[in-house]
Amino acid sequence: MTDPARRNPVAQESYLPLREAVRRLAAEPGAPANAFEWYRRDAHKRGAVALGGTDVPAIKQGRSWVVPTRAINVAIAAAKRARKRIGDATQAYEKEVLVGEDGETIHTTWGGYRRHGPFRNEWSDKDRYQQRSDGMWLCNSCNLPALLQHEKPTCHRCEDWGGCGKDCTLSGVKCQGCGAQLRL
Repeated sequence: MTDPARRNPVAQESYLPLREAVRRLAAEPGAPANAFEWYRRDAHKRGAVALGGTDVPAIKQGRSWVVPTRAINVAIAAAKRARKRIGDATQAYEKEVLVGEDGETIHTTWGGYRRHGPFRNEWSDKDRYQQRSDGMWLCNSCNLPALLQHEKPTCHRCEDWGGCGKDCTLSGVKCQGCGAQLRL
């Protein structure tokens, strides 16, 4: 007769109480962490919790939620890598070096930017959160604010309901300094 744990690899998995998993994540320097109740509600609603940007399955055992220990370790390692990427991108930006490829969104400690050919659309998380600005277009080579051309017709949503939340009429971007242009 075989041992049930050998037949079922899930039975061999070690689990950690959700509260302990959240404590471990919060102990990481710079790691974002919500209140425990937020994670508990997430586990109840989805059967998983978002820890450090990684979805980790959650299982109810008795009256407590538990998560696989291995998944917690993976989530913490992924969160560390993400924070390092953000830190590296921020340091490069401070040295006036843009990272990433065309079309890629680069996150920084203050917000981020998305590259579009010779331009980038840059934003501040704080300004977005406070609904002060969705960002601005800057030239990648001379770092000057770009002139925006609005020649497209408004979208159906803007016509009928008063706002799509995007700059739907944006048709082009031009730099006054170096003359770079981008048609959208």
